[in-house]
Amino acid sequence: MGRSDSHGKQPVAGLVILFIKESKQVSTVHTQFGRLHALLFLVKKGRIQIVIEQVARMLYPGRLLLLPQGRNWFLQQSLSPIEMGIVGLDSKQIHVDTSRALPMSLFKYWERQPRTLDLKTKELHWLLKLFVILKAKIHPTTPSPVHGIVLRYGLHMLLWELDRLIQKEKPVTSIMHTAGHFLVLQFMELLARHYSSQHQVGFYAKRLRVTPDHLSRVIKKNTGRTAKDHIQQLLTQEAKVLLNGPRSIKEIAYLLGFNTAYAFSKFFKRNASVSPTSYRKQHRKSPNDPR
Repeated sequence: MGRSDSHGKQPVAGLVILFIKESKQVSTVHTQFGRLHALLFLVKKGRIQIVIEQVARMLYPGRLLLLPQGRNWFLQQSLSPIEMGIVGLDSKQIHVDTSRALPMSLFKYWERQPRTLDLKTKELHWLLKLFVILKAKIHPTTPSPVHGIVLRYGLHMLLWELDRLIQKEKPVTSIMHTAGHFLVLQFMELLARHYSSQHQVGFYAKRLRVTPDHLSRVIKKNTGRTAKDHIQQLLTQEAKVLLNGPRSIKEIAYLLGFNTAYAFSKFFKRNASVSPTSYRKQHRKSPNDPR
């Protein structure tokens, strides 16, 4: 199951991601997944056999394997160097935890027999990049509410991309689609690192080498909210978490990159419809609160 984020909420339950970079990891990797996980196997380097219900299949670079839930499997020890990623998805839990529409047809593919797809080099690198981003947000080095947002969005992208590969949609459309989505992920990644010090869309646009207008259009098209909305939403979420703690409003203002407590209070009231002081009184746990 996916780990909790820093504030006790589980961004996406039922998600496990592992990377195999050494042959010695192979023998025990199957123990990291439960029988409820539908699985994706993608090899970056080397060749390895997977045994599914006593039937062996060869995996090699560019070959993607979709394995339905409830199958007995294990990887055979590889004599050559191996690098691969494995994603485990509990589809029922995924549907509970994600709010935007997902391609239901994708999960039907997992309900059938194991299937393989041979990917082009660009498709292989793109999927592996999504694996890396998702894993980083399951186990973030710097806790932040934005990790849950990036994790959900990255999971949507992974599922939609798999759906495209399986259904063989028009390649031109799909390339444009994933390019826009990748810009969103890059923006979310930057936001996770800089939201407490950089509140302007221009900063993120410059780092991503696009204009602020282009960035806002792409973010709005793919998420339903502008880049500015995402910045303000994250700051408001983080402020609410901090207001439940012991820090003073002045300290919170400083931590979130505001020059004065007044500027922070004005921002918070505009976005939360209540002042920081009132929010703290309404939501702060009492010493006797058993929760």
